Amino acid sequence: MVTAEAAVVLPVLVCVSVGLAWLVLIAVAQMQCVDAAREAARLYARGDDTAVVSDAVRRLAPTGAQWTAVDRAGLVVASVTAEVRPSLPLAGQMPAVALTADAAAAVEPQ
Repeated sequence: MVTAEAAVVLPVLVCVSVGLAWLVLIAVAQMQCVDAAREAARLYARGDDTAVVSDAVRRLAPTGAQWTAVDRAGLVVASVTAEVRPSLPLAGQMPAVALTADAAAAVEPQ
């Protein structure tokens, strides 16, 4: 009798565990996007070269992330976007998630 219940419950537990792990990976990737956007806004507002900003975003953001920065009347707004795909076993059918993070920094005087 215990074997039948375990056979029914075990696949459900595996699916729930994979789903929770995927949610944790999405949360970590979102935090990486936020960190990368903050660093991009700070470096761009400081007047650093775009190659330096791109290198920082590449180091901090999830793989394949893109960034943009716009100077709006003395305020730099940086945006980092990334598409996160599941890399977990048994998670191949889960959809990719598009993440975006924005940050602002005041332009520093030269």
